Amino acid sequence: MERLPVFVRLRPTEAVQAVKKSKNCVVIEDECEFEASGILDNASQDETFKVVGRPLVEATLRGISSTLLAYGGIGSGKTYSLYGGKVNHERGIIPRALEMIVQKMGSAQIQVSAYEVRSTDHIVDLLTPGPIDLVTCTVGGQLRDISSFPLKDGQSVRDIMKLIETNRTINSHQMTSITILQHDEAAGETIKSQLLFVDLASAGRNSVVSRQLSLLEHVVVTLGCKRGTRVPYRECRLTHTLQASLSSETNTALLCTLQPDKKLLSEALATIRFASRASKMPISREVRDRAPDPFLKVSELNKEIETLKRELSVQSLLTRGKSTMGIEPLNANQIAEAQRQVEEYLAGGQYPDVISNRQLCAVFTAFKQVLAKVTEEMKPKGAPTPVEDTKGNKSAKTSTKVTRPASRASVKSRLSGRNSGKNKNDVDDKPETPTPKSKRGDKGKNDKKEALDKKGSAIKVAPQAESTLSDEIEKDAGADEYPEPPEKQVSYKMFREGEGRVVVRLLRDAEIQAINLEKVSQEQAEIYNARIKVRNELKRKDRNTPDEVLPDGRPVITEDKLADILKLKSLKQELTDAEKKFHVSKSKAEYCRDQARKIAERVVIEFAEWEKRTFGLPATSSPAQE
Repeated sequence: MERLPVFVRLRPTEAVQAVKKSKNCVVIEDECEFEASGILDNASQDETFKVVGRPLVEATLRGISSTLLAYGGIGSGKTYSLYGGKVNHERGIIPRALEMIVQKMGSAQIQVSAYEVRSTDHIVDLLTPGPIDLVTCTVGGQLRDISSFPLKDGQSVRDIMKLIETNRTINSHQMTSITILQHDEAAGETIKSQLLFVDLASAGRNSVVSRQLSLLEHVVVTLGCKRGTRVPYRECRLTHTLQASLSSETNTALLCTLQPDKKLLSEALATIRFASRASKMPISREVRDRAPDPFLKVSELNKEIETLKRELSVQSLLTRGKSTMGIEPLNANQIAEAQRQVEEYLAGGQYPDVISNRQLCAVFTAFKQVLAKVTEEMKPKGAPTPVEDTKGNKSAKTSTKVTRPASRASVKSRLSGRNSGKNKNDVDDKPETPTPKSKRGDKGKNDKKEALDKKGSAIKVAPQAESTLSDEIEKDAGADEYPEPPEKQVSYKMFREGEGRVVVRLLRDAEIQAINLEKVSQEQAEIYNARIKVRNELKRKDRNTPDEVLPDGRPVITEDKLADILKLKSLKQELTDAEKKFHVSKSKAEYCRDQARKIAERVVIEFAEWEKRTFGLPATSSPAQE
């Protein structure tokens, strides 16, 4: 982990010097040495900015929050190093940093604020003209009710510096904050960084300022310790406002200014001592404050909305503006409409108009009914029909109840023949007569041979066949009873794997969710009961323990009793939380159980309707109800 860099600037003087430069060390009275990251002896303002200020500005532009602390005695040159003089070439680190940011800002948004912590321990805004505007420091050192000026060009830099010079006072700690907000369009993020310049006041004879600097030094020493110790940021306003800047997540640097005069040796030693302790503080040079760019996010959401609108318009065109149906069962009219569309399609019409899962199931059911009738008509009249029992074994039984149409192709030809307008004279008016058992096989073979010879020609039907195919399907469906309908378990399995698979899956999911929530409710009840048991034991112990009384009659609370009282207090809150969680989980479980019951009733109704429609049987209870 990197440590805080310390730069030392020596003020030129004609007096006898007690502080001298020796390579990268500062030597005091030829005895005490301090190694620094850089020593500026007789350096200009431009050189000072290049060594100290430029690296911090470049790091801030890359998204790394940085801080520069200026510490020194009275007249050592720390304020001159930061703010500069009246001549242009004497500009300090702060105006040069603002000018550099303006040149390299690009599309970034820059806000500048300035404030000071006075000897009265009040925070004052320096960019607000007029009466004193006090600023509030909140949790984490964040400032509230502080003004900020946008930084746009060189003129705004001069205006900001003029306001700061006019409003700042002596014996106060001045701070200038520069906030940079950059938009990274490639990564879709916003990077926020802050550059803070702190001009710490000199202690001198002001006891309040001396106390503030002493507390700041205490914070610096605590941050430099390896063991995890609580940092006393909230001891004064100065350390509280610098909480975010002094943390290990900030790129911090220290500029110490020394006046090497022998008469000011004590101030130089105090400054070197502070620098030595601050050099042990850890710093970070990583980008911390990244967040998704809200403007890019809004742009992406708008594009997604436009895409969804286009898809919705296409879907509306495909469905001809009809609203799709949900998972509710179809009524009789919708089933009849699906059968009518299947009849038209088999007669050479358009595809069925399917816009929901239920309609698709109804269309397939209609196709299945037509296919079953055609398949049965293709069989010989006396051929045995395999019937599957409850165990899955097939047995041959002769069907005597159902007479089915000839073939699927004949159905289509029948529809086409009827639609082409044939005369009634072409139709055989003789009704069908039952064939004796002994001749059914031969008659079936002759019928089959005759159907093969005709190769798709129209089959003669009775006059009743002039009605629509839907009437014939409904009529045959009523008489199409299975010789031996399967047991309830088998029929329910057919329903569950076919038309009712959606609603059965909903029932299963609701049951699982209800069971899980009931388990959670049971666990919360057990926790609540355990807390009550502990509370009752503590109360019983308190009643059985006699109270100690002083000679003057005042009761005495022992440490054990005090611990029991504190435990009872915490148990009270735990009981309240446990009871609340129990009632919430119980309400959720009851709601899910009620929903499962409603879905089960719906399964029973749909299964009964499906069973009646498929097997021609009266509606009865299903295995789901059982």
